[in-house]
Amino acid sequence: MTQQLTKKKNYGPLGRFESMFDVYSKEVDDLFHSFGLSTMGSVEGCNYIAPSEVFEREDNYIINIELPGIKKEDVSISINDKKTLVISGKKEESKIKEDEKVYFSEFTSGSFHREFKLPETANIENIEAKSEDGILSVTIPKKEKEKPKIIKINVT
Repeated sequence: MTQQLTKKKNYGPLGRFESMFDVYSKEVDDLFHSFGLSTMGSVEGCNYIAPSEVFEREDNYIINIELPGIKKEDVSISINDKKTLVISGKKEESKIKEDEKVYFSEFTSGSFHREFKLPETANIENIEAKSEDGILSVTIPKKEKEKPKIIKINVT
């Protein structure tokens, strides 16, 4: 049996399983909270879900986000007043030439918005980001631990 498609449909990467995604999203949020982080991936008006991973190293936190086909100039990274890292942008729709007929496409397009509440130990002054092979990697260094201040007292 051959399926004939005449119109490109944009279901997004999770297709028709959005309710399952809501459950998954809550589990991910709970996991992030256990590390002192939080994430918000569902924002009204955004229709592209940028998958992410967050992990901790001895000296920093790493947030990786899959952004295949997205130009770095189409991505915005900022810290808001609530010490939350905000990554947003837009994935353009694939270009179809006039003489081409699309029979099937699972490519997604649209805007995305991710928020990650940073822990108190994050050094927000020295965050670095790089984009390579469709992965945006944000490195958030940890603050140096304060050394106990020693005050020498002379005995007279």
